[in-house]
Amino acid sequence: GAVPVQALIGGDLHVVSAASNAVINAVLNGAPIIAVGGTANRPYHRLFVQPEINRMEDLRGKALGVTRFGSITDNLSRILLRKHGLEGAVNVRQMGGTIEVAAAFQNRLIAGAVTSELRVSTPPKILLRLVDMGIPYSMNMIAVQKEYYRRNPEATENMVRAYVDGLAFMHRNRERALKIITKYSRLSDAKLIEQFYDDAVTYLDRVPRAEPEAVETILQFMGKKKIPVGAFQFVRG
Repeated sequence: GAVPVQALIGGDLHVVSAASNAVINAVLNGAPIIAVGGTANRPYHRLFVQPEINRMEDLRGKALGVTRFGSITDNLSRILLRKHGLEGAVNVRQMGGTIEVAAAFQNRLIAGAVTSELRVSTPPKILLRLVDMGIPYSMNMIAVQKEYYRRNPEATENMVRAYVDGLAFMHRNRERALKIITKYSRLSDAKLIEQFYDDAVTYLDRVPRAEPEAVETILQFMGKKKIPVGAFQFVRG
């Protein structure tokens, strides 16, 4: 989340789809950006664990891997630990990226990881799916610079429309969508490609709104629950 947001703020990109918590944190710190849509308002990540972990309590004294502190994986890991009374009892380790998290898991340097997928040699054990917790959580937002939006409202709207059209195409053309995912993800594992597709059609909202209650979860986690969601000027449509 932080990397594309930094590129957006720096002017290297005109639009990004970035982790919602990174967008929100940037806005709270005065960054001149605005979210014009939200792509998913439910947490589609899973808690992958080593074979010997059978319940949340088994994680006590062990480590969970996250990509970066402040990332989606970090936020969701801490929310999960807090919900199960394990905050401070489980070490949260920053690994750098998804590849590094997978390598740490493969080498048993961590007991588990909260992520959307984990590319390791043997299919990892899923202890729980965060969507089953029933917590609304804004996963990703489409964001632009405020000045760009002011000068190019039509182009901004067209980018959001293009995203919606692409999502509709994916729902209507499964086989073609799988081929496109294969091409651009450079993956060869058919099961993993199908998982990407299934997650997308299940969790990506057809109308890309940043839902207030899903944003509130992030604000509460940041200790900013008194800030009105409207302060982020989300464009609803």
